[in-house]
Amino acid sequence: MQRTERTVIIAAAVYALLSLAMLASSLWLARSVTLTTGGIHIAARAITCFMVFLGLRVSRRRSAAFPLGLYKLENLVSVVVGLLVLLGAYETAKEALSLIGPESEDLAHMWIPLLVLLVCGVVAGVLAWQKWRVGKAHNSPSLKSEARNSLAGMCACMLLALGLGLEGAGLPDTGAVVALLVGLLLAWFGLTITVDGLKVLLDASVEKGILDKVKAIAASDGRVSEVFAVEGRNSGSYRFIDLTLSLETYDLREARTISQELEERIREEIENVDQVTVEFSPEASRRWICALPLAAVGEALSPSPWRAERIAVVVVDAGGERVVSRQDLDVPYAEDEPGREVRLAVMLGRRGVDVIMAAGAPAVEAPPQDGEPAPFSGGAGDGDGENLREAADVLEAYGVEALRLPGVTGRAEAEDALLDYLKGKPSCAEKGAVEEVEGE
Repeated sequence: MQRTERTVIIAAAVYALLSLAMLASSLWLARSVTLTTGGIHIAARAITCFMVFLGLRVSRRRSAAFPLGLYKLENLVSVVVGLLVLLGAYETAKEALSLIGPESEDLAHMWIPLLVLLVCGVVAGVLAWQKWRVGKAHNSPSLKSEARNSLAGMCACMLLALGLGLEGAGLPDTGAVVALLVGLLLAWFGLTITVDGLKVLLDASVEKGILDKVKAIAASDGRVSEVFAVEGRNSGSYRFIDLTLSLETYDLREARTISQELEERIREEIENVDQVTVEFSPEASRRWICALPLAAVGEALSPSPWRAERIAVVVVDAGGERVVSRQDLDVPYAEDEPGREVRLAVMLGRRGVDVIMAAGAPAVEAPPQDGEPAPFSGGAGDGDGENLREAADVLEAYGVEALRLPGVTGRAEAEDALLDYLKGKPSCAEKGAVEEVEGE
């Protein structure tokens, strides 16, 4: 049995004992309409607690028909609790109006109902505090609504005791007037509980603070280029989060890994998240992603892109008018590693690079044919022709243009030349999807 279930079943047992005590006192010790009404309300509260217990038990079960669980059953129970409180408010107000005028209390034994009401008020207050503490810790809507129900019961008992005491002191109809105020108080509590439960049954959104926290978690991941939307809904004690974003990679396997890691982080940092759905938006294709091979130190372009130790990834808006973001990446392959050119081409393709530019000879805009120069070939240390042709094939498969920038040697000049070049290109929203290249 979970902590929430233990809390509510203990409360049900305590309420049942209090109800028996109040009804017995009213029947055999002091003829008190106030005690009788209170005993009936406390008995209804015990039944309500038992209903909450059943809701907590059943809501966590999953089946083929309900693969996500029956979490909303908790909210349905919460609505029922609210309606019962409203019914109790009506009965209390009705009883209070009937008490105005005739003397209905046994004033000779008034200390008995007064003492019972005070004890019940204290017990209801302790139970309200415990249920709210456990309900908040486990984000249980039914337990939190039951805590508000207990708080209403505490206020009702204390006010009834006050009215009874004032009536015993010689102020007529005070008890009835206070009972009427108690009815109004119960109506307010019942309406609040019912509305809160209905909001979730109607798929009310997760709190804005939670959604902002989810967005911050996703945006803090360096592999996420932009977070477009974060939505969520409550279902019982649990939250369901939908996240729409774009990644720096176009590789499907890497995207799946990033998605799984984001889901784990969100579940770790935010309580009661049952499911996280991550969607990748095509909005990312409305930007240009460009690569500038850099020398080992400083801002100079590498004379040989295939021997570069760093790559500057520059993201440009769709119209080629401004740079949106910059990121420097270290090339993870040793300079003398076999097939370095091919591996580097795969790395750039998987990051969704559209254009790779380097200093040197005139631009090469088409993949090489047999016997023709490969992109970036002819430079010092560019590597052997076979590797370069294979690298060119990889770039073609990913749709990456390989270009030279004559007379450009620094990063700033390269970015200016890049913007001039992209302004003459068709909208990058027309870029086709790139299929994953299996293996390296």
